[in-house]
Amino acid sequence: MNDHVISCPEVGYHVTTDRKVARYVATGAIIAPVRFWPSEEQAAKWAEKTGRGVILRLDLRGKISHPIPDHKPARFTPDDVSSWEVIRRSHEKEKRPR
Repeated sequence: MNDHVISCPEVGYHVTTDRKVARYVATGAIIAPVRFWPSEEQAAKWAEKTGRGVILRLDLRGKISHPIPDHKPARFTPDDVSSWEVIRRSHEKEKRPR
């Protein structure tokens, strides 16, 4: 068994945009692979760095995850995620930093 494949924590934090949230709602899920951060603070730092204004708290119970080597400590799950909650939404226009 691969030592890098582990069960997901019960909760993870996904950084995204309002446009993608609308797509998630329309499809009923965040389609895999789903990247997430283990803490809200780490997700907030990534949101600031990327200019993405929405942070979702994901329900990851029963899923597995893999590391993302170039974005430690971020991980991803190869499973669709159909349960989430918006916990932070920036009211500024989302834009990618230059």
